[in-house]
Amino acid sequence: MGTLIDTIARSELLAVLGLLALVGTVPSVCAYRVLGIFPIPASSHNVMFEATMQALADSGHEVVDLSPFPLKQPRANYTDVDLSKELPTYVNSMKFTEMVDFDLMGLFDLLDRNTGPGLCRKVFQTKQFQDIMSGAYGKFDVVFTEICGSDCWGLRTSKIGFLVQNYA
Repeated sequence: MGTLIDTIARSELLAVLGLLALVGTVPSVCAYRVLGIFPIPASSHNVMFEATMQALADSGHEVVDLSPFPLKQPRANYTDVDLSKELPTYVNSMKFTEMVDFDLMGLFDLLDRNTGPGLCRKVFQTKQFQDIMSGAYGKFDVVFTEICGSDCWGLRTSKIGFLVQNYA
């Protein structure tokens, strides 16, 4: 038989362990609504951003991801806004000879259409983007985008009061 002090210490330890177990099972109350805007149709650009958005969703944040690369498997707290029909990817779509034959102006044209103002114009005209801007997916606490060729994503989202985090 333990002393009164041992009994109190044991009960305090059990109370602390019970509290820790409870805290570990309760979802976070500090979850954010996160919008990811990553429309560049190149898988190399998508790899990092997809991992970032998935990690945020796994941490309890509600993620809406505008991208031409929808997840292969649905995920909790993760909503894909699929642009794959509007922005076909370039995965395995170019031959080596086409890449070698690019001159500087051809390269600039390709970049403009697929990462710069040309891409911005295409995305701004999609129903998916218009739905996001009109609030169909709710309000967001933060927006993550990629600056590659243009920072138009930040300019558009700031008009409706979003805090924007750009990745370069």
